[in-house]
Amino acid sequence: MRKDKKIFYLFSILLLVASFMFLYKPVNAKEIIDTGEIKVTEKETNYIFTAKSQGKWIPIKPQTEGILHTWSQVYDYNKKLVVGIKDIDEDDNYIKNVKKTDTFYIKLPDTIEEKITVSDIVMIKDNIKTLKQTDSCTQSGQNKNVYQRFQMKKRGAQKFSFGCVNANGGAVSLYFQRNEKGKWSTVTKVMKMSEDEVQNFTVAMKKGQYRIVSKASDKQIYMFSMRNTTITSKYQTKISKAQKVKLGTTKTNVYTDTEKASRYYRIYRKTASKKRYIKVRSDVTSGNIKIRIYKKGNNRCLKKMTLKPVQTKSYRLKNGKGTYYIKVIKSGSKMSGKYSVQYK
Repeated sequence: MRKDKKIFYLFSILLLVASFMFLYKPVNAKEIIDTGEIKVTEKETNYIFTAKSQGKWIPIKPQTEGILHTWSQVYDYNKKLVVGIKDIDEDDNYIKNVKKTDTFYIKLPDTIEEKITVSDIVMIKDNIKTLKQTDSCTQSGQNKNVYQRFQMKKRGAQKFSFGCVNANGGAVSLYFQRNEKGKWSTVTKVMKMSEDEVQNFTVAMKKGQYRIVSKASDKQIYMFSMRNTTITSKYQTKISKAQKVKLGTTKTNVYTDTEKASRYYRIYRKTASKKRYIKVRSDVTSGNIKIRIYKKGNNRCLKKMTLKPVQTKSYRLKNGKGTYYIKVIKSGSKMSGKYSVQYK
């Protein structure tokens, strides 16, 4: 991997971890001095060791099951070095399938002149079955599909941030399903999440029960965060009832997988003496958003635009003052996501 790509990937992962509400670095961590054992929980604790503890083997006792995350060298019950799944810089070490009955060790230096602090050992939940609408999750690859459910209480947009830990652990496949009368129906295409960058995407969903279906190699650890935005905005499917967009404002809405009809918006240009623009943006998982712009009294289409899954385009009005119509068209059977129309 080239150095600049490596730096970009590392920076992206750091941003993703930061978005997980400082999962590994909580503020005001508890401090324990010269303990005889480290009890590892999901909360960070600062373990401080002085010369009194130099040269000792300190046992690590997991208090929950899941993934043991550490930046220190960790040894197993037989005091052999444990190498789990490493991050891109091989500083972070993720040890999967840890049980409460397991015992690990850290080896303190033979000489401690002042003190050392061990604050980089924490347990992470794995294989979470039910997710909240605003949740962060770390998952180990299982070489098989992993199913994680969540509930959409209202129609809205789910924003996902996604990243892999191991740059050499392979990509992750990911798609979404909705429960329809007891059966799971796939509502998005299968997305391949690369192992060398953090990716963001938006899925629009109607009210209902959903699940994420993901699959990765057992050499991979991946993270994602969910942020839900309820969308209650109405839309119009007839040009005669086109929704008005005032100057300096933006109308935002979503297309769920079940919504097919085109939508209409209108703006009114009071004068031709000032430059005016229609700006449109798409943030969808697959397919495209198509835009058609017309002027009242003229059936000829002034401008055709096709927006890729994540793209912004602008059109400068050139046909004088008057009312203009913007037609928003969904393209692709599995397309879902968010779009916006702005008059500026």
